[in-house]
Amino acid sequence: MKLEGMDNLLSEIERLGQKGARIENKALREAGDVVKEAILSEVPVRTGTLKASITRSNVKTKDGVKRVEIGPGKDGYYGAFLEFGTSKMSADPFMSRGYDKSKDSAESKIADEIKKGLGL
Repeated sequence: MKLEGMDNLLSEIERLGQKGARIENKALREAGDVVKEAILSEVPVRTGTLKASITRSNVKTKDGVKRVEIGPGKDGYYGAFLEFGTSKMSADPFMSRGYDKSKDSAESKIADEIKKGLGL
């Protein structure tokens, strides 16, 4: 997800250094929770194991890009079979639906948390 029009906020965060990093991490965690809730509302439930295994990771950084990951844990390994389908079963892309439903509100949440952290 790429945020447009946030250059000023992001440059202000970089200027703040460590405090800015904490603001940025909190915004990503909060947005991840928004996406997680939307995915949970789309999970097909038979036993409840898959739904219970959906988690949000802590903030991770790779090649200078921060992110959070949302998805099933080890107990919900079969979520990939449901999401993408198999040779014997059609796909039920619950994670894609959840992401599509929540991406706008997640972007808004990031902007709101950054503004709140900067005192704007």
